[in-house]
Amino acid sequence: MNVWLLYLLLSLPMTTSQQPTPPRFQKILRFNVYTFVVKSEMSDSGSTATVAAYRGGLLLTRLVQPVGGALLGADVGDLDENRLPELYLYAAGQTDTTYGRVYGWQFLPERLATISLTIPSAPAPAFRGNDRFTLTKNSLCHLVPIYKGGQQTNMAQRVCYRLRPLRENYQLLAD
Repeated sequence: MNVWLLYLLLSLPMTTSQQPTPPRFQKILRFNVYTFVVKSEMSDSGSTATVAAYRGGLLLTRLVQPVGGALLGADVGDLDENRLPELYLYAAGQTDTTYGRVYGWQFLPERLATISLTIPSAPAPAFRGNDRFTLTKNSLCHLVPIYKGGQQTNMAQRVCYRLRPLRENYQLLAD
């Protein structure tokens, strides 16, 4: 076999089964001088979100967060109005009958604080997924679709949460 042909064959790109899978979710968020690059990839063991947080051109931290379901969204805001960013990641529930989850962090000058959210009640027996989270100026809202006869209606239950300090970290509490 010709050496050049062998070199050409070896330099061809990998087949699609050998190439790394592209991120399932990717978003760049900005808040004043802060930039957040959020990516998520699926694997056999689940989904993993990776966040690179920058202040100007300086990398502040790189977070790797396992998430139960697929990563569906990300937002940055300032719910406590301290002029420092909070980053929120929204993941789907692991099954069609479980609520989605929120992962959050407050980027303080001297440290990174975790933001927790405990959704107080279990889904109704007719719940079939499709809940979502939205960020408003002062709160994070959880929108849960209402189902009748196993079918999703055009209505949703809305529960909004405010950010409150909890010892060294923060917690989202229902209004």
